[in-house]
Amino acid sequence: MPDIKMLTASAPLCFTTFPRWAEQFVREMELTLLEKEQGADYWRWLLDFEGAHLLLCFEHYGACAWLQPFSDSDQEAALWLTEQGNRP
Repeated sequence: MPDIKMLTASAPLCFTTFPRWAEQFVREMELTLLEKEQGADYWRWLLDFEGAHLLLCFEHYGACAWLQPFSDSDQEAALWLTEQGNRP
């Protein structure tokens, strides 16, 4: 089972601020955005990072964001990106 760690943001995230924050995260981490999905209380962005496929997820009620790897082989990329994204 993939290990999932939360991403931190300098300001609290909410449903309306997540897209702006996520666009900056994608740009800074040099990720490729493949697809966006929006639900009533969540965002999911499909990303590619050097061949690894990840979901950048945001859940409104938890006000939290995380990277979810698609497979065990994508786990290392998700952990590395989370560590880089959480640096002050």
